[in-house]
Amino acid sequence: MNLAPEDSSREDLQTQFDIPPEEISFIERSESYCICFIDMVNSTNITAQIYDRKKVRTYYAIFLNAIATLVKGFDATVVKNIGDALIFYFR
Repeated sequence: MNLAPEDSSREDLQTQFDIPPEEISFIERSESYCICFIDMVNSTNITAQIYDRKKVRTYYAIFLNAIATLVKGFDATVVKNIGDALIFYFR
């Protein structure tokens, strides 16, 4: 969807918003990333049946540590664990 008037050019938009051209072009500074999110399917239902808290912690720890070790082996950077999920990225 083009929100600019049809007779406007890119230069007109830069002037209109007072944005220096070097702040608009990201091509020279861009990098590619692959952002990943791995979540344990149905973990809430599974852990609801485990009454020992230590076993629940172990259940999540095994999953999170195994995935973290695996992705780090492929040079991923782990960002955060979110309970039953892990966020990481590749550069």
